[in-house]
Amino acid sequence: MLLRAAARRQPPRPQRTFVVAARKRPQQARAYSSPKPPHLTSKTLPRGRIGFVNGIRQLQKSLLNGFDQRPTLSELLPPDASITDVNKDDIKNLPRFDAAEDAEVLLCASETGFDLGVKRLRKALDNGQSTITLHGKELHCLGFDTERPPTFRKGFEQNSVSVLQLASHDLVVLFLLKNMRHIPASLQNLLEDDKVLKVGVALSEDTNALSRHAPGLTVRGLVDLAPLAEARFPSLTRRGLRGLVASLGGRRLSKHQSTASWGQRTYTPAMIRYAANDALAGLFCFSRILGHDREEDVRKAA
Repeated sequence: MLLRAAARRQPPRPQRTFVVAARKRPQQARAYSSPKPPHLTSKTLPRGRIGFVNGIRQLQKSLLNGFDQRPTLSELLPPDASITDVNKDDIKNLPRFDAAEDAEVLLCASETGFDLGVKRLRKALDNGQSTITLHGKELHCLGFDTERPPTFRKGFEQNSVSVLQLASHDLVVLFLLKNMRHIPASLQNLLEDDKVLKVGVALSEDTNALSRHAPGLTVRGLVDLAPLAEARFPSLTRRGLRGLVASLGGRRLSKHQSTASWGQRTYTPAMIRYAANDALAGLFCFSRILGHDREEDVRKAA
């Protein structure tokens, strides 16, 4: 009994901790600066819209080539103040945006797969399956987005890109960059092709992350929808992808998988659908900003 009582009074032994590997402190986020916009005067853009050059200069370049007298942005895309924000609470009641349900989704996890995915996208562009006509000009465009593991600590460098999504209207290709040490030449050539517009929201974050994955890569033909929507619809204040889908299409874009573990080995069907819909949503909003309704065109063709 005395031994048992003494054992009870003894203080618990400290738990032994083995340090396997000490993690280095992550580097602070680097400051990235976008290239300076070209010098523009009121002859090329309305004076109040000069600040939007960063987001729309590639679209302007595509549209204005061949014009004898360069029109203003307002003449190309007249402002429409009738489009307003959808209340956040009302977005929850909107029908879900799920364009991936009717599209083919292709996952590419090897260099051979990357080449095949690029070939399919090039074929879709050549067949006019991802072409929008504006003022008599054909714009070849792809929805553009990336996914990467979330960083929950403010001020630290973002993680590398795990998935790059490129989408035509009927095809979405998910390039699993997490499996690759480099970006194959076929994909790099497509990303650097300025004749193919890559449309999306907050593209500077995506391209900065891609440049860390592939130093020397310069993605060309970028059209950021946020400043373009601001110029086209002055009443809109929510110009993120979810807000644009709600205001321009009356749909609810799910963001439940935005903080998923994109660095994991396999993806769930929900993650694949989420990634595909993000790229398709960019293309959807770009069409609506330019005054095109693909769903209406399909109904007329039928």
